[in-house]
Amino acid sequence: RFTKAPALYDVEKLKYINGQHLKLLSNEKLLSEVKPLIETNHAFHKEGEEWQLQFVEFFKDYLSLASEINQKLPLVFENIVEEGDQYSEVMGWESTPIIREYLLREVSALSEKQKFVQIETISGWMDHIKKELKIKGKQLFKGMRACLTGHTEGPDLKGLVSLTPLSSLKERLEK
Repeated sequence: RFTKAPALYDVEKLKYINGQHLKLLSNEKLLSEVKPLIETNHAFHKEGEEWQLQFVEFFKDYLSLASEINQKLPLVFENIVEEGDQYSEVMGWESTPIIREYLLREVSALSEKQKFVQIETISGWMDHIKKELKIKGKQLFKGMRACLTGHTEGPDLKGLVSLTPLSSLKERLEK
């Protein structure tokens, strides 16, 4: 049947379909698509291609448009702290300053040796906090996330922290 009304498109459905298409692209192809969308003087371009591929692979599942990559860059490169009741609550827990002190010592010990933290190292930190500091569950995971990322929620913590330069982690922990 034909009508005189203009065609209607479900923009959210189109974004979803585009996101599915982006997930099917190889990391190399997706990197070539998003690189031109990132400002040329951004720190992203100063990192090696291997790191860039890891970044693209990690955030691939969170994109519905290639241009959304720019919204993910601050999670790694900027030291913006979430404002709000949830962040304040997490930072107010008794366990969070203990986690922060421990992580600051660990990050400071690494910062001269390497530029990024390995996922295995982050797992080791979690194990130490669980076993030695006796902090578990919500206090462990939200506390670590708040200290290392400045946010109480977000993508996989280990993957995100392994992409974040140690200098940024140290700055976040010192705030």
